Amino acid sequence: MALAKTAKALDVQALMRGKVLDLFRRMCRQVPRMVKLYELPYEATEMRHIIGLLFKKNAHVQDPRLIDMLCAKGEMEMEETLMQWKQRGHVLHLLSLDDADLGAAEETDSIVDNQAWIAELV
Repeated sequence: MALAKTAKALDVQALMRGKVLDLFRRMCRQVPRMVKLYELPYEATEMRHIIGLLFKKNAHVQDPRLIDMLCAKGEMEMEETLMQWKQRGHVLHLLSLDDADLGAAEETDSIVDNQAWIAELV
């Protein structure tokens, strides 16, 4: 019985991970269009990096319901942006990262890189 619950939990985690990665990939594919539509002062690589940091900011979330809600919010933000229901200022505000947010996301990134590096040594 416990093994079945563990397997079900792993299935849910894998499903949520796939959903998040799919959203991230679709957003990254739309970056050149967003830059052109809103005449943003970023290059495509910078925008992809910022989007990655925004995703990493919520990397600690484990609850499937919360992950699903965050994915739905991301879908809405992307649709509103691509349909041009936002003004340039809205998009720039969404992409602006506070120093605290940037530091936390990069810190999480460095922890993951360090863990991968340590795992390779063992």
